[in-house]
Amino acid sequence: MSSLTTKDLCALPLTAVIYWQEDCYIASCPEIDVVTQGDTLDEAKAMLKEALELFLSAASRQEIERRLRGEPYVMPIQLAAAPVSAGADYGQADETPIVVTVG
Repeated sequence: MSSLTTKDLCALPLTAVIYWQEDCYIASCPEIDVVTQGDTLDEAKAMLKEALELFLSAASRQEIERRLRGEPYVMPIQLAAAPVSAGADYGQADETPIVVTVG
């Protein structure tokens, strides 16, 4: 990849991933591996915006290029209970194996 210009950086399609974990919201940008947190969803968004701005203004172009990953694949995952064959003993009903379907 050739050296990124500011125009290139501004055109990057970046993704914000925000989720609740125990007692705060975790906010990340998987394409360049920037992670932060906030007590509220709005605070997590603001913190991610600030973290990205600080990183992109302070990091060398080489560091940004080193961290850059391709576009993340975001797709649904379906969970379902596996069919239980006759005679199988999984104990409690909630111990039935789970089948995961991606896509």
